[in-house]
Amino acid sequence: MADIIVPNSYSQARFISAHFPRFLEKTCVVTNMVDTDKFQPVSTSPNNVPVILTTARLMKQKNILTYLDAISIVKQRGMKCHFDWYGNGNGTPEYVDAIKNKVEELHIEDMITFHEPEKNVQQLYQKADIFCLPSLYEGFPNVICEAMSSGLPIVCSNVCDNPYIVEAEVNGLLFSPENPDDMAGKLIDM
Repeated sequence: MADIIVPNSYSQARFISAHFPRFLEKTCVVTNMVDTDKFQPVSTSPNNVPVILTTARLMKQKNILTYLDAISIVKQRGMKCHFDWYGNGNGTPEYVDAIKNKVEELHIEDMITFHEPEKNVQQLYQKADIFCLPSLYEGFPNVICEAMSSGLPIVCSNVCDNPYIVEAEVNGLLFSPENPDDMAGKLIDM
């Protein structure tokens, strides 16, 4: 009975179109917005060791175990960089334990640091060199938009709405989220 259906991502609109084609004409995507006064680049010197930032919860959707495999490959190929992940694992203690175990198993404790969530996230973007989001699926990821608005190049999975935001080889690189070699290669390329 609604006049308009307003999903906040193109992937949700595709889902509606595929499962409820009669609503196609009523569907209008309105994505979330980014405060470009808050999220903007600042002039800083690059870090001596490039910092690759991720801000996301510690959950399976975010594909952290495959990301850790990619970080191990980056390390094996001799790249000097550091990965900072900010987010909480509330509600997923088994997955957080699996992450900790995998970091130890891969001997990449020197490559990645997991931090508690940070409220002043714009400063994290401004201090980083690259933003990476390795998710298996997303809606319209605000964090990619915030990072881009802050001047960061993006390396992210080629899923859902990410290709609407990141144009490969223009403002970032896209990888297959199931392929740690592809993920590592794109991180190294960036």
